[in-house]
Amino acid sequence: MENTKKIILALFIATLASCNQKDEYTLIKENLYETTDDQIVMKFLNKNVNHPSKDNKWKDTIYQSHFRYESIDSVVPLKDIIDIKAYKIIAPDTYFEDENHIYINAHYEPGENQFKVIKKDSLTFFINKDTLKTISKTYYKGNVITQ
Repeated sequence: MENTKKIILALFIATLASCNQKDEYTLIKENLYETTDDQIVMKFLNKNVNHPSKDNKWKDTIYQSHFRYESIDSVVPLKDIIDIKAYKIIAPDTYFEDENHIYINAHYEPGENQFKVIKKDSLTFFINKDTLKTISKTYYKGNVITQ
């Protein structure tokens, strides 16, 4: 009986300890999080992708750590380019900006989000919260509508 109490107590303590472990994502600001492996990620609502489980429940979020840098056509980690102090949300789940960049989450077909970053310049501006104009492109809700 004494051993059973010790086992139950040990299991209870182990359960409490596992519940108190550090979360995988720690909020930094707005929708920016830091991961346990020191990556910076943006958290987005998941509108397009079904959960891979058999019951096809919708995943609620996507955490994105890398964006395609349009001017050099290369994928870069957020932690290498983002200015956290100047970071702000322009249109939730679509446009975000800091001092030097605009971050875009474009929704295409189900399961096809494109995460892009463009360099800001004097010819880059928001017409409204849904429409972004650059020197060569116009974006509406993250998607290119003119080139």
